Amino acid sequence: MADDIRENDVAIVGMACRFPGANDVREYWDNLVKGVEAIRFLTDDELRAAGVPERFVNDPNYVKACPMIDDMDGFDAAFFGYTARDAELRDPQGRLFLETCHSALEDAGYDVGRYSGTVGVFGGAGEYRYGSDNVRRNGAAVDAAGGMSVATATEPDYLATTVSYRLGLQGPSFTVQTACSTALVAIHLGCQSLQMGECDMALVGAVDVRLPYGRGHWRVDGGIGSADGHVRAFDAAASGTIFGSGVGVLAVKRLADARADGDHVYAVIRGSAINNDGAARAGYTAPGVEGQTRLIVEALAVAQVPPETIGYVEAHGTGTLVGDPIEVTALSDAFRAAGATAAQYCALGSVKTNVGHLGAAAGVAGIIKACLAVRHGVIPPTLHFQEPNPAIDFESSPFYVNTEPVPWTGPRRAGVSSFGIGGTNAHIVLEEPPEHVRVPDERSSPQVIALSARTGGALAAMAARLGEHLGEPDPPPLADVAWTLQHGRREFPYRRTVVAATVQDAAAALRDLAGAAASTRPVPVDGRGVALLFPGQGAQYPGMGEGLYRTQKAFRTVIDDCAEVLEPLIGADLRDLLYGGAPDEALARTRLAQPALFAVEYAVARLFASWGVVPDALLGHSIGEYTAACLAGVMSFEDALAVVAARGELMQGMPPGSMAAVPLPEHLVVPMLLGGVEVAAVNGPAATVVAGPDAAVDAFEKRLAPWGVRCGRLVTSHAFHSGMMDAIVEPFRERVASVRLNEPRIPFLSNVTGTWITAEQATDPGYWAAHLRSAVRFADCVRALADGADRVLLEAGPGRTLTGAARQCLPGARTVLATSMRHPLGEGDDEVLALEALGRLWSAGVPVGWDGAASGDRRRVPLPVYPFERRRYWLDPDPAGTAGQDAEEHDEGARPVERAVYAPVWTERPIGTEIPAVPDGSRWLVLTPGTGPVEDLADRLEAEGARVVRVTAGPGFAETGADRFAVRPAERDDYEALLGALGDGAFPTHVVHGWTATAAEPDPLAPEAVERACDLGFYSLLLLAQALEDRLPDEPVRIVAVSTNMQDVSGEGANEPGKATLLGPAILMNRELRHVGCRSVDLAAPARQPADVVTGQLLRECLRDDDADRQVAWRGLKRWAWSYTGVPVEVPEEKPAVLREGGTYLITGGLGGIGLTTARELARTARANLVLLGRTAPPDRDAWPALLADEGTDEATRRLLGELAEIEELGGTVLARACDVTDEDALAAAVAEAVERFGRVDGVFHSAGVAGGGLLAVRDREAARRVLAPKVAGTLALHRVLGDDVDFVVLYSSITSVVGDFGQVDYCAANNFLDSYARRRAASGARVLSVSWGAWRDVGMAVDAARITPNVFREMRGGKWSEPAEHPLLGRRLHDLSDDVVFSTVLGPESHWMLTDHRVGAIPLMPGSGCLEMIRAAAVTALGAAADEHVEMTDVVFLGPIEVRTDQEMRITLRPAQDGFHDASFTVAPADTDDPAAWTERVRARVRTVPATPAPVHDVEAVRAECADHRFEPTPDFRSRGIVDFGPHWYSVERVDIGARRQLGTVALPEEFRAECGQYVLHPGLFDDAVSNARVIEGIRKGNKYLPLSYRRILVRAPLPPRFHVDVRELDDAEGEIVAADIRVMAPDGTELAEIEQYALRRVDPAAFAEGAGGDEGAPAEPGPAGAPAPAAAPDRADWMITPATGMDALRALLGAWGAAPHLVVCPEGLEANLRRVESLTGDVLERELGDGAVVATTAAQGERLLDTPYAAPETPLQQRIAALWSDAFGIREIGLDDDFAELGGNSLMAVQLAWRVRQHFDVEVTVARLFRRPTVRALAELVENEQGAR
Repeated sequence: MADDIRENDVAIVGMACRFPGANDVREYWDNLVKGVEAIRFLTDDELRAAGVPERFVNDPNYVKACPMIDDMDGFDAAFFGYTARDAELRDPQGRLFLETCHSALEDAGYDVGRYSGTVGVFGGAGEYRYGSDNVRRNGAAVDAAGGMSVATATEPDYLATTVSYRLGLQGPSFTVQTACSTALVAIHLGCQSLQMGECDMALVGAVDVRLPYGRGHWRVDGGIGSADGHVRAFDAAASGTIFGSGVGVLAVKRLADARADGDHVYAVIRGSAINNDGAARAGYTAPGVEGQTRLIVEALAVAQVPPETIGYVEAHGTGTLVGDPIEVTALSDAFRAAGATAAQYCALGSVKTNVGHLGAAAGVAGIIKACLAVRHGVIPPTLHFQEPNPAIDFESSPFYVNTEPVPWTGPRRAGVSSFGIGGTNAHIVLEEPPEHVRVPDERSSPQVIALSARTGGALAAMAARLGEHLGEPDPPPLADVAWTLQHGRREFPYRRTVVAATVQDAAAALRDLAGAAASTRPVPVDGRGVALLFPGQGAQYPGMGEGLYRTQKAFRTVIDDCAEVLEPLIGADLRDLLYGGAPDEALARTRLAQPALFAVEYAVARLFASWGVVPDALLGHSIGEYTAACLAGVMSFEDALAVVAARGELMQGMPPGSMAAVPLPEHLVVPMLLGGVEVAAVNGPAATVVAGPDAAVDAFEKRLAPWGVRCGRLVTSHAFHSGMMDAIVEPFRERVASVRLNEPRIPFLSNVTGTWITAEQATDPGYWAAHLRSAVRFADCVRALADGADRVLLEAGPGRTLTGAARQCLPGARTVLATSMRHPLGEGDDEVLALEALGRLWSAGVPVGWDGAASGDRRRVPLPVYPFERRRYWLDPDPAGTAGQDAEEHDEGARPVERAVYAPVWTERPIGTEIPAVPDGSRWLVLTPGTGPVEDLADRLEAEGARVVRVTAGPGFAETGADRFAVRPAERDDYEALLGALGDGAFPTHVVHGWTATAAEPDPLAPEAVERACDLGFYSLLLLAQALEDRLPDEPVRIVAVSTNMQDVSGEGANEPGKATLLGPAILMNRELRHVGCRSVDLAAPARQPADVVTGQLLRECLRDDDADRQVAWRGLKRWAWSYTGVPVEVPEEKPAVLREGGTYLITGGLGGIGLTTARELARTARANLVLLGRTAPPDRDAWPALLADEGTDEATRRLLGELAEIEELGGTVLARACDVTDEDALAAAVAEAVERFGRVDGVFHSAGVAGGGLLAVRDREAARRVLAPKVAGTLALHRVLGDDVDFVVLYSSITSVVGDFGQVDYCAANNFLDSYARRRAASGARVLSVSWGAWRDVGMAVDAARITPNVFREMRGGKWSEPAEHPLLGRRLHDLSDDVVFSTVLGPESHWMLTDHRVGAIPLMPGSGCLEMIRAAAVTALGAAADEHVEMTDVVFLGPIEVRTDQEMRITLRPAQDGFHDASFTVAPADTDDPAAWTERVRARVRTVPATPAPVHDVEAVRAECADHRFEPTPDFRSRGIVDFGPHWYSVERVDIGARRQLGTVALPEEFRAECGQYVLHPGLFDDAVSNARVIEGIRKGNKYLPLSYRRILVRAPLPPRFHVDVRELDDAEGEIVAADIRVMAPDGTELAEIEQYALRRVDPAAFAEGAGGDEGAPAEPGPAGAPAPAAAPDRADWMITPATGMDALRALLGAWGAAPHLVVCPEGLEANLRRVESLTGDVLERELGDGAVVATTAAQGERLLDTPYAAPETPLQQRIAALWSDAFGIREIGLDDDFAELGGNSLMAVQLAWRVRQHFDVEVTVARLFRRPTVRALAELVENEQGAR
């Protein structure tokens, strides 16, 4: 074709497909050329398996053929970010199209994440039956997913936009649907979008999957279906087509852009056209000659090509007797009309003879075939053509049917047609691309072949595929392969590279890599940094970097520049020293070696910089530190060379000496040093270098020889870094002082200090002078470099000395090390070695810039695309009659197991630049262990002027010195005494609890260590908080709980589980206590940073003024905060591999609900032997049948025995024993019995536990100990008895450990121990998993706790609570789990003037104006309307009257909607009902706040002048003649001036009611008068009656004053069925107060209305729409509790995914929602809810006092008032002065209620703890009296 490029030419740069018989483009082309028919002929068994009825299978008219693709139901869900459930929902067409779009982009050589242009998506699909036939008929799937998820997954509207979303494409995206022509129409539209500049690349194509899948079709005479399963296009024997499945996608670009971007071009689209046959055809489904002819003529004209240049046409060619002749006729007519005269010169074909009719994807199958024919120069055969269809005149047409693969000579230009049922036709003209002339490469350079994948398995498959591809004939140029992979593939975590100079070498290397790639480790999510290491003298050798000098311009330029600068300084040409012309021994001289090393290292660094490698740290060894300093900007390039040359010259002039490497640690070497021998370098844990005079070093070596220590003498001329350099220190300092030194721009390590260099050191000439004298502390530098940072260490210089030493310094670490140059004795090409280092950096996660590593004219080439790891995702419909309702009717509900699992994670947090100053006058209470970071903190605080009281743990309370005390950690009285001793003047403003900030515990699982940690952590923190709360500090006190090694941030398992119990009070006190809060800060012990650094970190935490991060851990220099992340899991259908068939499993708590549920699952899945341990043993096994048959057996025993029998029926064998799991001897005996009976114990499920419960403020040690024991002592007992002799241990923890349920401080602590224990044990290789279960339904401790927990508390823990509202009509705001805002008020017939003054007969009627004021007030309260905002209500509709015959509860519910609006619903129900169906919706509206604008000011008198026709002024005795009887609040209209459809009313509230205007913005009486009564309605004058119907819009600018004007504009004649008006409400000066649009009244029949208003009281009013009657319909807590079935699904999923994390959380509610719900319940909320009248049931008798305590009547008025509060709370008529709170039946919630009421009545601060300590009316009255008297 011509080389000229037209503006509208479009290049096909990528393609991908999956067609019958072909999984990719290459297989497809092979099949086409070989004439393969890929239609599957199915066996009877295959048909039966596909669900074909037997009668069909045996019917001779059933054609058993189907074009199918492999793995249709497979999908790589994880690759695209789908969960298993999401993938199952998605229509297979959407999944196939998404994968194929990704593959097309890769085939084009583009990673869209790095493509600067926009990419559009144009695609279509066949019929979407999966949603209707499978998904919506699977009730469980619909219930779990919800309607919106089902819709977006199964409807065609979302095909293209899903691709755009999942691949991040921002161009046009829309779905095409034109039946069989869909694909070509999509391609046409994509080309147009490119030509119009809407996008820069487009993905175009289609997919079709025929469901039900893998079935045949019926043969029908005259029908479209093939009679025998073959497609015989254009043949006389043609009997129809056969529909099948397939997908194809092209990537297209403007040709000019493709050429400029170096794209591979398959073919060029010259032009395209689409049209419709219209009515010019035999019927809607029939094709039309005229339309097809016009189409092809237009396409040829658009393409600007003569028809005689078309060598091949890929026809629609369906093989039907009618369609084929019409198509050939239209083609012939079009070609002749366009000027073609020759006959049978153009080949004609149809791919449908190979793969069948692929429906929507048929056109893309045709165009890919045509593209490949153009590319390869071969026209494939059309199958089954023997004799032409007699209705086709081929002889006089331009066409012949090609039946053999023939070479395509001459210009290659083709046409492709596609015609859809319904008449939409498409035709495309394409041609071979213009040739690209390349400039040949100067040399064959090695290339980095970079591969990355999402998994190791995919990486191995990728390497194998690419190796195979490169091993084929005519492979692409290797440089293009490398370029394409580097720039055209997304970078995934699993990475490997090979470096090769030839395609053959690359193929071989890739084949080798394929066998090892699966074991590749993934790179970190955030990648890695890189540190450059520069070796010191001794690493140099002649010829170092010679290959790089020859091949790499960046390297060569630096060496040349260094040579020019150095020559006058060293008297030699550096290049001669390195690469010839100088004797080899020249580089042994220090004065030459050091400059040469500097130059080569600097050149290597600049080379890697040109390859995009940007170091974040630098480390040099001796002279190498100068390279680091220069790169960091401390010295300029020229100055650095001059300083290095001077250094070498000075050193060269020193007396000779010796250096020796000693294989011992420094601390063993130092005592042996004598005679001037010194440590010159510490290179590793057992690698020390000494230096000194020759004789002294000789003597040193001899001293070590008897100990078997052999030293290695270094090849040096001098004793560097020793006293033998003293003479040059000052001269060198003066030389360095002559150059400019700058602060470093890149951090680097100091050889002198072994840590990061400071700006002061780097800019001090004295530092650099001391540097040549001081020992090189390389080992310390390496450890500092690796501490807290995940870096790759690249040795940027000759050899591998430093990487070897670094490896010794970091034993066991996974630090990635790389070398850039060969060893002097090593072999290999310098360029290859450097590129291998580059590849290693990239493989380890270091960002690189591949552009710098490429040269010449690089182009993208097609390469094998990503090897998706597919698995089957498919939903089958429920059996008949069990499917759920339509998905649209289902709420989200609980999450499925696959999306209900979470793992705690640590997230790095930013650190502020400065530590805040210690506040002046601050008082600090510091519980210190006496040493370590907390003690250092106390010292620093005192040094900065704070008063610090130090408290240590001791045998009893004592004052041990000035501001120093000792207390017993677990004794509450000692803390009371401590605070009493401090007095008010020294009461702390800051508290640091640091008793758990101790040195690392040698054996943290030893019982005594755990008990000590609990005493110093959990109990002490709990009791300290109680004591502080009881003191009622003026300002809230925040405790910083400091620990060491409590948290496991990195997964190394150095954590100490006993300390984790302190998280119970640390988490809970923030919600349960009013005056005391807490944050947890964990440090590492031992710390690797200096003590002052750690102290600074701790001080920073203590002075933070926010609580955003409640759990913090410092590791190294980084600050981490606790968070969580979702963990996708899959529920295996079969037994998880970790379970043994017939294995033996011990279950503690095995006779409880969850234990039995677990046992049942193990029996079902593994036929397990089950050792069930419980508090009490069941009867002997032999007695079970008799007890079950005996009607006298108690129900609990019967139920237990029934469950045990069921377990055995499922295949299990039960051994049930009574055993206190905390009793180690009893546990050991039970285990021994199990081993004796079953042979061994294979695993443990530790579910024993005691439900917690009790407010933190009053929780005592003994109660807490009972809760901690089974989780802490029980776990330790299991640990000691079983050790590592079991396959695994599963600990049943609770979500309380993560979220901290209110009233569960001890349970939270106990479960945190379990979680921490699992983390420690798992890190050591043990299989231990802690599962934090959410609340279980029907079984477990949640059920037990529910039986003893007051209902009001359970509701609040479930997220339901309320608080008073300030507006007089709103009552209370209700809170629950939903996002709805709900206000509730109860109004009775006589409760408010709105109802007494607004009646129909005797029935109070809620005025619509009152509803509006309530909705407005709700919006203001909930949305927080500011002073500069107005409230806007729109679309207000009154659905029916609100009668208030009895007390009615009215609720306003606001739900977030679009455009800032909330949907408002006003619902009503009888106040005493519990029936959700009793609620009816009465008003509906939308409401929002809008920015305030200046209120318009209107000319009131001008309006009045327009209303001069009439005037109405009511007399004092005027009464309304409407339906409603008004009271005095309504008769406020002074006058109405009336004009033509405009009226001006004046409204004034009577004087006695004017104070009410301050309570309402829209005063209900005034507003109702304003909109309804301050106007004269013509219809009313004629006897009609009206009631409010709707408002289009109300904008409220300001409250209504007592007097104002109303400007009414009638919008009709005001006498019809509907009367509407626009209304302005104006202040007396004309300022607009409110604007009302389209207020409508509806005419009603007074008699009918009166009958309705006075009818049957039991009949509900007009109901609202579906879904409306249940206001605030938050999910019931039971909806997201874990059912036994769900729990066991989760357990199987976790066992099947073992290793995901040692601690996982199962929370169907969603962890974020759970946290939000739990955190919404605080002590304040509980007090308000209980104290405001909620009834807390107790076990006390109601009415009568039943105590042995003698009754003493309250005497003083104060005592009597307090006694009355107690009486009301307990429901007991008489409360005596000395009646004990607990004996009366009080509990902690009763205490909350009473404490709140005492505060409200007496304005005295009374906490729960104080009430428990003063548990009688007498004591409480004394407290109140004392507090009031102290004011």
